[in-house]
Amino acid sequence: MGKDQEAIKENIRSRFEKSVLPHMTHLVQNADEWFLFPVYVLPPDGKWSTDRVILLGDSAHAMPPKGESIGYALEDALIFSCVLSHFGLASPKAALLFYEKIRRKTINDAYKDASFGWDTNKDTGFLATKIMEWVTPLYLWWTKNSREASFATDPREIQFP
Repeated sequence: MGKDQEAIKENIRSRFEKSVLPHMTHLVQNADEWFLFPVYVLPPDGKWSTDRVILLGDSAHAMPPKGESIGYALEDALIFSCVLSHFGLASPKAALLFYEKIRRKTINDAYKDASFGWDTNKDTGFLATKIMEWVTPLYLWWTKNSREASFATDPREIQFP
């Protein structure tokens, strides 16, 4: 194992050596390899389409990771297929513009939420890390409804012009 790999492993071990989460120390200590992958983020309010081409999912709105990207990508595909089905192929530009109109706010809200979480996820030291470990279950309980609501769009209820 190279020096970089060993340094990463030691850093992560030191962060979790006294974790309050059951079995976390054991899992971290026994991991053979650690890999850090780059995070790609697109700026908010980017261009999603041209006259005849649209980007969906992370290709259109890659945001800081929060574990929901695949959900937004699938929802994008489902909603766009409904929009395209309604408008047909006679006016692809109208379909693309309508899709962006109904989808932009949801994606912008998700982007803001993910960015806030990403920006506050810094190395804060031992005490702050312990507090976060204890508070996380409460936070997840408190935000459960809003997280579920973010995927509650029913394409059958889209109000078409």
